[in-house]
Amino acid sequence: MPSARLPFVAVPALLSVLALAACSKPPAAEDHSACRREWVAAYNVIFDTSVSISDVRFMHACMEKRGYKRIYNLGLCKKLDASVREPRCYEKI
Repeated sequence: MPSARLPFVAVPALLSVLALAACSKPPAAEDHSACRREWVAAYNVIFDTSVSISDVRFMHACMEKRGYKRIYNLGLCKKLDASVREPRCYEKI
């Protein structure tokens, strides 16, 4: 009889583990946040709606200093402003 209840316990447990894994931050998220804070302080950014080449260069240099490189193969990462907005557009070197 106890083995009949196993699917009712195992399935919700498995689903909760998968949900937590899907919601986890990308590995570069904390370093990207630190670089964004440095960028805001350096350029006195109020709104990040218009991103310039100098903003992108700043973020690239900051993330490179922390051991990441920019990737372009993701659809979201092809845009210029993704360097400033998306931590998943960087991968550890």
